[in-house]
Amino acid sequence: MNYRIIDNNFKYGKNKRKLFKINYIHYFESKRYIITMTELRYYKDLLKIAEKYDLILLTKVSIYDIVRIKDTLYKKIALYQCDHETIDFVFVDKKDCRIRICVQLDDPYITNKRKLKRRQFIIELFKILDINLIRLKITDEYNIENIENKIRNILSEPMY
Repeated sequence: MNYRIIDNNFKYGKNKRKLFKINYIHYFESKRYIITMTELRYYKDLLKIAEKYDLILLTKVSIYDIVRIKDTLYKKIALYQCDHETIDFVFVDKKDCRIRICVQLDDPYITNKRKLKRRQFIIELFKILDINLIRLKITDEYNIENIENKIRNILSEPMY
């Protein structure tokens, strides 16, 4: 059982503290899988490409790990826009972990306007910051050679 100390100074005007029991089982449950089976299928194929080009393949990378939010008047807005956003796969250099290519899987069945707006935000943000982003539509059958060609073309360009 976990405990949380609640400071009641403001309520009672004294230095009293109360100990409340918190049962986290009511608020959380464990996830059994970190990625979906579809993502796993793409991961296995992308991992082969990563090994071929001497790269490391990371999965479920937070936007916060890819972009740095500047200290500005609009920092809270920027933080909100990036909140809970992840990129499905990120290729980085083995020698210095420099970001080379980000890969985002697009679910063709998304109709939620908020999710579509966030998807567009990521596209625009990565374009402005000159971060290589490959968007792949999730399908049962896909051509890994086409994906590898896109990756090869990006890797042949000079790094930002």
